[in-house]
Amino acid sequence: MKNADDLIVELNKSTELLIREISLFKESNFNIKPHPDQWSAGDIAEHIVVLESFINKVLTGTCVPANRNPEEKILIVKNIFSDFDKKFNAPKPVAPSENLKSIALLSDEIKASRVVTEEIVIANDLTLICKDFVHRGFGEMTRTEWIHFCIYHTERHLYQMQKIKEKIIR
Repeated sequence: MKNADDLIVELNKSTELLIREISLFKESNFNIKPHPDQWSAGDIAEHIVVLESFINKVLTGTCVPANRNPEEKILIVKNIFSDFDKKFNAPKPVAPSENLKSIALLSDEIKASRVVTEEIVIANDLTLICKDFVHRGFGEMTRTEWIHFCIYHTERHLYQMQKIKEKIIR
């Protein structure tokens, strides 16, 4: 199992890549949707903030010892999020709002949320299963699986942002 330091390195790399990708947009195109039924880069950034804030609450909620390998679902999560042909619909509570998004504000919120996640990684047993929320596709997950979920979810959305950039920035 990865130790907390290694997980934090991965999380920080993910954060840096996300902030860098967001910074490649301008306020004038951050909220442009490539198609009416698709998200803008701003929508994606807001979705990540909302989802990861929720996940941080799950990580600090009720947790119990796992009766299985605490990393059992990491590869499953990675493989599903790496299939860019597969489309997912975000549940309403973590879907982006219709409001205009700010690059600076969302970048700051992402950084702040990731600091909280790092603190959780440092202070807690990552092998425990989080009981306060059961993912509709992955079921109950351990803290380490949830952290990897955040990393692979971000990678998926980085790819999506790059595709948006190709379509709207010429």
